[in-house]
Amino acid sequence: MQHSIITIDNLLNNDSFIAWVVSDREQHSEYWNGIKEELSKDVAETLERAAKIIEKIKAQYADADESRITSDFIQQQYIKLLEARNSKTISSETKVLKIRTILKYAAILVLLLSISGIYYYSEKMDGAFENHLISTTYNSKDILIETPGHKFFVIDDSTKNNWLADNGIFVSVTNKQIKFVASDNAKGSSDEPFKVYTPNDKHYHVILTDGTNIELNGNSILTFGLSEESNKRNVALIGEAFFDVARNEHAPFLVKSSDLSVKVLGTEFNISNYPENGYTSTTLIEGSVEVSNAYNKSVVIKPGNQARLYKGSENIEVKNVDVQEVVAWTSGRMIFNDEKFVDLIPKLNRWYGVNFILSDEELSNVRFTGTLKKENDLTHFLQMLKYTEGINYEISNNEVKLFINQ
Repeated sequence: MQHSIITIDNLLNNDSFIAWVVSDREQHSEYWNGIKEELSKDVAETLERAAKIIEKIKAQYADADESRITSDFIQQQYIKLLEARNSKTISSETKVLKIRTILKYAAILVLLLSISGIYYYSEKMDGAFENHLISTTYNSKDILIETPGHKFFVIDDSTKNNWLADNGIFVSVTNKQIKFVASDNAKGSSDEPFKVYTPNDKHYHVILTDGTNIELNGNSILTFGLSEESNKRNVALIGEAFFDVARNEHAPFLVKSSDLSVKVLGTEFNISNYPENGYTSTTLIEGSVEVSNAYNKSVVIKPGNQARLYKGSENIEVKNVDVQEVVAWTSGRMIFNDEKFVDLIPKLNRWYGVNFILSDEELSNVRFTGTLKKENDLTHFLQMLKYTEGINYEISNNEVKLFINQ
């Protein structure tokens, strides 16, 4: 750890420092004693404040297993307590599995939060994304997070990190999801936009501070803020996403997707506005939503309904659909029912992360019925086409050429 970035946040995330303090400064003593001797007076005081937090935890729970008081444990339990506080409910399953741990360590975390909160605004916290994730340039092959400062950070299979950001928002990132939880020290509002980008062949979850869970399909962009103001729950979407919106009777959740807007209080729905569709659609699974366009025309749809707004049109069309087909992608499937093959190409490109090319015009009118599963690879699908539809293929680099067998 560089001396210039020694902060309470960093130290309480450092297992070596925690072990040094918990062991009465015996473990890793040469390292930490050496660092302490080199520090300026102000930085040394910061180190001692962090040490006192841990010492008080140890003193209050002398019978606790010291090996469990790690940075991961602190971060995980902190998130759970914040979520419980925000929702004001804990599921029965969580009670059965976690109640003893929470009761045993709740006082530890309350003490930790109350003491660290004293110094929160008086020093610069090391909570920036660049200190926790790998920076990169924009590309279409990785899952990316763009911060308000327009810096890009890559999410890969090895990503797993938690930290308290400068604005008091707790950030938890893995290769499956990014979660934001507001701490007691969260600053009032942050409307500056973050963005999450997904490549063609990957999904990603975004969990907002209000508890709303958003699953992004491939080749999608979600724009959102982290406002703690109850009347600001706005996001924007390019591509496709499934929304499970946390209910709030006093604060509607608004989604802007191309020229269609969706307003909800709490419900589950799917939005798709890929450019190749030629329309933006909202499909309702549960609850009710109000869908409106730029001309102030609106409709309220019911579960099983899909509202479509075609490009250049003022009319919102509503029809009944098979919602299982629409949201099958969220469970690793794509369901096709007598669809033209040419209309499937953009979906196949996103699903497999390659570019399909139809070499014969006759293929455009071929119709396809079937279910694709994510666990089955590209070759499995191509072999199915070959033996059931008489469609052959050639694979070269990132392209798949399809043609009729002669």
